[in-house]
Amino acid sequence: MVLTEPLRACVLITLVFLSRLTFAEVNIVELALPGVYEVHLAGTITPPDYRYLVERIKSLPRRNASKQVIFRYILDSSGGDIRTAMQIGRFLRSTQARAEVPQEATCASACVFVLAGAVVRVVDGRIAIHRPFNPVDLETSPDAQRAVFQRLEAEVKKYLKEMNISTALYDDMIYISSTTAKFLGPDELQRYGLSEWDPYYEQSQHAARAKEIGITMAEYMRRVSRADRVCGRTLEGMSEDAQVRAMECHGDIVNGRR
Repeated sequence: MVLTEPLRACVLITLVFLSRLTFAEVNIVELALPGVYEVHLAGTITPPDYRYLVERIKSLPRRNASKQVIFRYILDSSGGDIRTAMQIGRFLRSTQARAEVPQEATCASACVFVLAGAVVRVVDGRIAIHRPFNPVDLETSPDAQRAVFQRLEAEVKKYLKEMNISTALYDDMIYISSTTAKFLGPDELQRYGLSEWDPYYEQSQHAARAKEIGITMAEYMRRVSRADRVCGRTLEGMSEDAQVRAMECHGDIVNGRR
């Protein structure tokens, strides 16, 4: 780390950052459902990437009637600039985006802070962490290094608290040498919150849905639990047709039609 429900795609917009300063590669796919975009983020995250990504996202057409846009980020990055990653993560949070690390992908180092920014996080691939480092670091004094990391710690922990991610993530990263990396297991991902929905976002969605249907929260949770058992709790790994059937099944049960 440097200090610095698939639907059939109908439109593919490839945005490859080719400048000497920008190394992240972004592919944006507009899915068949209007206003739903899949954003593939790969490569090294560098400072110019945040502004470029935001400009491209904001320029996308709003085709659905409500003008609401849904973003699903697919992450496969070895990391890069940690402060830029936090900027991107805050942008994901501002759009209530979902982020996924698919089976064959790796989200390492600074990429983890992009993942943290999503309100829904799905991890099927590999997540790796280590101590941040500056590629042009000239500080040879332990005291100077301590001062640098104390400033970074304050920034990172403020960000993690904003995203409702355990600050233990940063504490643990510091003790993993920059020359190596630790791949996190399912229990560790859950403990940090990296493989979970943001708890307050999830609860707000439950409350809004129960209110929309006109039922109590207790009844809503009972229906969701039943729908998860009958229809399946996740869509990951399903074919497109199977996903559609599962979503219809889930909707029928939650809405009281079966």
